[in-house]
Order: sequence, then C-alpha cells, then structure tokens
Amino acid sequence: MRRPDPLLHVETADDSGFLLDLETGIRVPAPSAADVSPSAPPRRCGGDAEALGDFRLSAPEAWAYADPLFAPDGRTWHLVQHDAHGLALLETDPVVLRDWPRGGIDHTSAEEGMPGRVPFLPPSAEPLIASRVDAAFAPAPVVRFPEEALPAGLRDSAARAFLREVGLPKQWRSYKADFVLRPEDEPAEVDESAVAGVRLPDGTVAADLLALGRSVHGALYLHRHDGTVHIAASSAELGEPGPVLVELAPGLEVFTVVWRPCAGI
Repeated sequence: MRRPDPLLHVETADDSGFLLDLETGIRVPAPSAADVSPSAPPRRCGGDAEALGDFRLSAPEAWAYADPLFAPDGRTWHLVQHDAHGLALLETDPVVLRDWPRGGIDHTSAEEGMPGRVPFLPPSAEPLIASRVDAAFAPAPVVRFPEEALPAGLRDSAARAFLREVGLPKQWRSYKADFVLRPEDEPAEVDESAVAGVRLPDGTVAADLLALGRSVHGALYLHRHDGTVHIAASSAELGEPGPVLVELAPGLEVFTVVWRPCAGI
C-alpha cells in the first residue's frame, strides 16, 4: 500500500488556511478524515541546530531568518518565510554542513535578479468562468448575485453578467493586499458623506459609484455606468496630495485576474 504523502497545514491571516504537499510544495485539497494519519508537528530546534544565516551562502535574505525545525523522523528542516513569494521548507544534510564555511549569507545576487531572461507566465487563453474562480480562490467562498439582488443602479451589462455568472471571492489576501466583498446587508449606493474629503476624477460624482468592498489600502468602488473598479486611497498609498479616487481596473474580470498567479488563474 502506498504511503500517503505528508501534508503541511499553513495558517493564514484570514483564518482560511490551506494544505501543501511536502514532497512537491503543491497546494492540495483537504483529504477525508479516513485518509488522515495525524503525526507530531515539527518542533523548533532552539540552540540544537545552526541557523542558515550562520553559513556562507549566496541566497535570498529571507534564508537568514529561517526557523530551524526538527522533523518527526529526526531530519532538520528550515522554514523560509517570504512576504512576497510564500514559504519554502528546506532540508539540510548535516554531513555537508559540518565542514561548510561560516560567515553569513550574501544576498546581493538575489537582489540583482535572475541572470538571462526573466520567466514569464502568460495569461491563460481560457475564459474566466465560474469553475476557474471557484478553484483559484478555494477555500474562500465565491459570491454570485442573482439578477434580482444586483444593484438596480448598475447600468454596465458586462459588470452585471460578471457578478451574476462568474462572481467574486468573499474575501482574499495576497502578499500586502487584501479584498473583502461588501456585506449583503450594507447598501451598495454611495452618498456624498461616504467620499467626503476624497478627490474624485473630473466628471465623477458620488452617485456614479457603487460600494464593492474594501481592502487594507482603501475602499473599493464599482462605477455604475462603465463597470470600472476604483479605490479611494490615502496620499501615503498613492503619492497624491490628500485622499484620492483612482481607477484600479477597467472591469471586474481584470480586477479578479490581478490576483494571478497568487490565485492561480
């Protein structure tokens, strides 16, 4: 009988969490309870293992702060955490490291970027349909609005179709950005008080906007006439004098795909 691959449960800031296959690093769905054999979690090595930052290596700076862990079978792992690029679990060989030079990590090569051409992941040619959005944002639920639940003032037909047929994640967090969809019990219509003190683009008034949601960087709005997505952000975020409303995406499809490749769509 094939031994099941070990899984690592990753806790996230929004409490959704996810599972990674330790052998491949690929995100996997949760197995059934019958297929799970709990094992002891790795424990911190404390002073019993040298940190990667003690060795003379050419590696990203995040390696210097990796946590040494003892795996349940006695191997030594180092958990690298990087805000932008995620997690890496490195296994070290004590025989190799025993005579490896010490002196600290040189991360200048990582700052200079990769030699040669930068890998580019082209956009998918497949249409952005409900099943792709469901799979990309799982386990976060995706909300789709029946026609009668859409704001009556939303005039853009493409935006109406997207909200009805494709949908948006109820919440999402990626690197230094997040998104929380407007709760259903909050009104979509925007009045002057909601954008008081925010500099609006020429020709745009509060009545043109519908509340879409919020992020750590500011409130998000959907333009009722052309379907564009806007953010009201502070001067610190945008380098503008005072809070200002700026276009974030030309439509909901682009707004959703912006999360790629973090969301895998």
